[in-house]
Amino acid sequence: MKRLSPQRIKTISEFHHLRYLPPPEHPLISVIDYSLIPSYGDNTTFIQDFYSIS
Repeated sequence: MKRLSPQRIKTISEFHHLRYLPPPEHPLISVIDYSLIPSYGDNTTFIQDFYSIS
């Protein structure tokens, strides 16, 4: 299996865009229900340049 390089996500807005979510109401804070986000179905890995609490 070919190993893919991680995809870097620099902003919360970029994360919303990649996951087909509406734009965040605030550029620094977002609350997301992960059960509503479809999975990619592959082994894509992400590096986030922001904090996340789960």
